Amino acid sequence: LGALRQVRRVLRPGGRVAITDILDRAPAPATLQRAVSDLDEHASDHGFSPLMAKPIRLADYESLLEQAGLIPVELTDVTEHTVLRTLACMEQKLADDRAELVRKFGERVVAQYESVLPLLKSAGFGYGIIVATAPER
Repeated sequence: LGALRQVRRVLRPGGRVAITDILDRAPAPATLQRAVSDLDEHASDHGFSPLMAKPIRLADYESLLEQAGLIPVELTDVTEHTVLRTLACMEQKLADDRAELVRKFGERVVAQYESVLPLLKSAGFGYGIIVATAPER
């Protein structure tokens, strides 16, 4: 909410902001919570910071935008065109070019991607586009 309030503060009256965000689309909240926990644990085990904060549902953005003083214009779930394709492409790239990726980035980085992909696929994450405007004065 703090970031949205800051956007509202600097946005001109009538100005628009477009945001993209990872969404909670899991069929059951426990599935998503377990996935976020698994990702955090995985990152910690490999010496990395946690990958993400807990995602929220797209529908929750309307209220957050309004609380920040912004007017929602568009809330669009684009998961089918983004997350699923991206994960499939990442998986294919790792399969096709593993040796080259290890040469360029090292075994540790490639292993990190290989081990986190199944967690990301099972998490039920989505991806959304959120557009809002600042009220006219």
